[in-house]
Amino acid sequence: MKGNLNRAEQYFKEGATVLRGIPYRRLELIIRADLVENLMLQGRLLETEALARELVHDFRFIYSRSGGQYFIGRALLVLSRVLFKQGRYSEAEYVAKAANNIYIKARAACSSVFLNLARQTVAKCMMAQKRWKEAIAQFNAIDDGMKNERDAFKTRFGGDVDWSIALLATGQVAKSMEKLETGLKVTSEQFGQNHYRTAVIRGLIAANHAAIGDKKTALEGFSEAVPQLLKQFRKARAETFTRFSKDPHLILIIESYMNLLADIRATPLETKMGINAVDSSFTLVDFVHGHSVQRVVAAVSARYAVKNPELAELIRREQDAGKRLDALYGTLTNAVAQRRTVKNPEVIRSLKEQISKLGKARLAFIKEIDSRFPKYAQLINPVPPSLKEAKVSFNPGESLISIYIGRDQSFV
Repeated sequence: MKGNLNRAEQYFKEGATVLRGIPYRRLELIIRADLVENLMLQGRLLETEALARELVHDFRFIYSRSGGQYFIGRALLVLSRVLFKQGRYSEAEYVAKAANNIYIKARAACSSVFLNLARQTVAKCMMAQKRWKEAIAQFNAIDDGMKNERDAFKTRFGGDVDWSIALLATGQVAKSMEKLETGLKVTSEQFGQNHYRTAVIRGLIAANHAAIGDKKTALEGFSEAVPQLLKQFRKARAETFTRFSKDPHLILIIESYMNLLADIRATPLETKMGINAVDSSFTLVDFVHGHSVQRVVAAVSARYAVKNPELAELIRREQDAGKRLDALYGTLTNAVAQRRTVKNPEVIRSLKEQISKLGKARLAFIKEIDSRFPKYAQLINPVPPSLKEAKVSFNPGESLISIYIGRDQSFV
């Protein structure tokens, strides 16, 4: 519960080894499933995939003729999530559908969390392939199946941002906004106002306002959410930065903001809001289009180039804190998603306190690195220049062309 992934990995491996010789293997396989989840949180996806496939094989071998279909389904869902994180969306969808079919054949209740998690996974895979209507059908099946379990539905599925994005993509703006408002309330309560997920939802709400032509409200929303999102990028570990830079939610927000900036350029609204549309767009393009590769390469190079033992220790402690925070947030998500009758308020409170303390500690490490080793900080986390700053470096007769190719249109 303390988010120490490396120590938890060691315990999971030891537990699985001890239990391997016991004829009753269910507990061993459950521990191995937890190990796979642990490794996935650490970003070790190829290793995770191999172990997940072994897990599916062993579950199917043991339970193919008995009542263990739920365990086979869980193993398949874990494998589907691993494939999804690798960008193998069609494969992930195939595996998630297999899990879904297993739960249906096992006559799982329509309100079963396992069954609806499978439906949610299928929907996310469809969304990644821009099959919006099919994804909405899966989300609607979840809604209908849990019509008598509204508290559980609201906590685990009600604020699903993917659902809102699918609705927005199919022109159902009012329904999309309703989902986002629910999601904002749930996420703010769970993770706080400054968390990445909260900022994402605020950005998506702004995108909805932009879609219906409410430009002023949209600009206000983007002005609040986008700086917070970029701040999260600058604080992210190299592993999580890669995940953030490929986040379809973030890309949608950034491109929606850029579309709006293009629309208000040289209009009274641009002046009234105190925004330089061209400068703001240039910064966003530089950050999203080129900063991810620059950041990851710099992170890897800098880590191995560190010769100062004090700096190396600070880096290690900051990165370890980041990994533990990821794990704690995942544990908190599962804790708050429990049914009201089994939810433990003390556990949730303890997790939030740990997250708060660890977040402050990690921020202190980052500030110390920035203040004591500014050259390293600039290498590991270069700040994108503004258009004005870029112009200073031009020689006479030189020009700069910045191009960004988005999902629906390009920007020059």
